[in-house]
Amino acid sequence: MQTSIIRLAACLALSLMRTVAPAQGYPSKPLRVILVEGAPGAVTDIVTRAAAPDLAARLGQPLIIENRAGGNGLPGMEACIKSAPDGHTLCMISITTMSFHPHTFTKLHYDPERDTKPVTQMYFLTEGIYVPASLPVNSMKELQALAMSREKTGALNFGIPGVGSNPDIYRQWLVQRWGVNIVGVPYKGFAPIVTAVLTGEVDFAKMGLGNAINHIRSGKIKILAVTSATRVKLVPDAPTMEEAGVAGFNIKGWWGVVMPAGSPDSAVQRISSEFIRQFREPKFADFLENNYLESVASTPEQFAAFLKTDREYIGQLVRQYNVPKQ
Repeated sequence: MQTSIIRLAACLALSLMRTVAPAQGYPSKPLRVILVEGAPGAVTDIVTRAAAPDLAARLGQPLIIENRAGGNGLPGMEACIKSAPDGHTLCMISITTMSFHPHTFTKLHYDPERDTKPVTQMYFLTEGIYVPASLPVNSMKELQALAMSREKTGALNFGIPGVGSNPDIYRQWLVQRWGVNIVGVPYKGFAPIVTAVLTGEVDFAKMGLGNAINHIRSGKIKILAVTSATRVKLVPDAPTMEEAGVAGFNIKGWWGVVMPAGSPDSAVQRISSEFIRQFREPKFADFLENNYLESVASTPEQFAAFLKTDREYIGQLVRQYNVPKQ
């Protein structure tokens, strides 16, 4: 009888060890981090490299970061979804590859929902609406009034980084909301748009706060509103979109983490919890805010729900405004 009890206890102990061992043994090798669209020095690259030392210390394995910029993020996504689904590949993805591409590419060689597994959202990019210092407006309501008064003398010009881009869709949304004509003027990136605002070549633009903060501080550019949920300490006088009376446009630049489909749930949960811990740590949250980012670290379930809603919303706007496909 005693021998049977000892054998039973030994079996139970062995079973427990087999259950616990995978969690204790993960990660068992360095973690590969693919920065989809992540050029060296870009915001995702900066944030990932800043977070990597603490994450590596807690996980017990180094993070090997790969920059996969270019090609509209398609090469980076291909590298992500073709990686072994063993929980050791993390993919830093954005609104572009996960929410826009499924609606703006006629032939996309991946399905965000089928081929990836949500881990955590990381942050929103804090954007703003900017006008030249010389433009006689100091609020979104005054900008709307100016747009309406210009209907007979010439429409306002709005700088965009390309037809069908996030800012271009925002322009069309404003046209519909205000009942005015606003002309989109395309530029090759946000740097020339900043110059266009500075010189008055365009009347206003929508872009990340980091692009314009120095010119705001020097008084050469005025900021009329920010896209964050609350006011930003770096520009405390700038109202939120809701405070400015133009709430309702819900496309905000964001970045997050996914793994290849089929990755273990235990790995997903572990990485998610570590990112949440890192991004909610006060010092790191301040670092994000100082880089014009809004921390929104989330659980895999929360991120999955967000991805579904975001993709559907963008699809609706793409169809509504006839955004051209590639």
